[in-house]
Amino acid sequence: MPYVKSTPKIQQLLIDLQTTDNKIRSIRTEAEGLPETAQLKQLIMQRRQILIKRHQIARTIAQEARALDDVATQREKIRRDLNSIAAHLHGGTSGKSASALEQKRAQGQARLDQLEAEEKQHRSQLSEAHTADDILAHNDDHLKQAGMDIKERRDDKIDRLRRQMALQRSRREVCVQGIPTDLITLYDTFARQGDGHVVIRYVEGHLDHAGNVTLTDDQMSEIASAESGDIVPFEQNNVLVVHI
Repeated sequence: MPYVKSTPKIQQLLIDLQTTDNKIRSIRTEAEGLPETAQLKQLIMQRRQILIKRHQIARTIAQEARALDDVATQREKIRRDLNSIAAHLHGGTSGKSASALEQKRAQGQARLDQLEAEEKQHRSQLSEAHTADDILAHNDDHLKQAGMDIKERRDDKIDRLRRQMALQRSRREVCVQGIPTDLITLYDTFARQGDGHVVIRYVEGHLDHAGNVTLTDDQMSEIASAESGDIVPFEQNNVLVVHI
């Protein structure tokens, strides 16, 4: 690929362009890797798990409430039956009828005792469910507040990065406007195909800030034979060597 004739001003603009693009990549990397973003995702997962558990507890609370209603309904019916039995016995029922009524009364009273035990169990389970739900609600409130704090910190960082990005893009536009279009096209092509380290300075026979780029002896000879002010492109390496 032939040498590109240039000027010290264009060379400097090309170097500044790469510096600006490196800063833009750094800003993007920082924005994509903000710890607050990962923390918010973790908090969302934790709150989602709490919500699932609270839904389960809500079903338990509803079940226990229905069970208590059923106990109350049964108790009321049994008490009406017992009152009826007592009225018949008080009215003078005797013999087998009285014996049968006494047996029903005993069975009804035994069932009342069972219902009392069932009621205590359901109330205990209901209380435990409400306590568990209160704890989860408290934890969720804590996570919600923590999430708001983290989001505020993240938004502050994003706002700062946006301002930095706007500044670097403005600087990039200044560089681009001062560099010939064909050279910009070549630079952008190399930047896409390589690792982003496109521009290398050649000063007094040595490469300056070459990064991971390694050139052959033939390539170094080609650079040395170029005139000061030339830009030497190497397509196989995706680099532009600026001969200072």
